[in-house]
Amino acid sequence: MIMTIIRMKKIKFFGKHGVSISEKKRGGTFEIDLEFQSNIDKCFSTDDLDHTIDYSKIYKKINDSFHSSNYNLIETLGSKICNDLISSFPIKKIKLIIRKINPPVGGLVDSVEIEINR
Repeated sequence: MIMTIIRMKKIKFFGKHGVSISEKKRGGTFEIDLEFQSNIDKCFSTDDLDHTIDYSKIYKKINDSFHSSNYNLIETLGSKICNDLISSFPIKKIKLIIRKINPPVGGLVDSVEIEINR
C-alpha cells in the first residue's frame, strides 16, 4: 500500500466569517491550503478517475462547507471543513490551513492563519 499526498493550494473564497460587525457585513477574502493522504494505489495501474479522489469533488465539498454558515472563528470553520472532508472521502490524514487576508487587528498584517492536522 502506497500513501499518496495530494495538495490543493491557495483556494480562494469570499466570506463573512469573523467576530467584528464589519467582518460580518462586508466580508473578506480567505485562502485555504489543503494537504491530505489517501491510498489510491489502484489508479496507478488503471489511470481511471474512479480509482482516485476527484479534485473537483474536494473543491465542491470545501466550497459547500465554507458557505454553510458564517462562523465567528476560522478555527471552527477549519474544523467543519476537515470533518466534512474526512466523512466524505477516504482520507487517512489531513492538513488544512485557512488564511484570513487583511484581518482587522489594528495594524498592517497580510494575513492570519490557522493550521489543523488530523
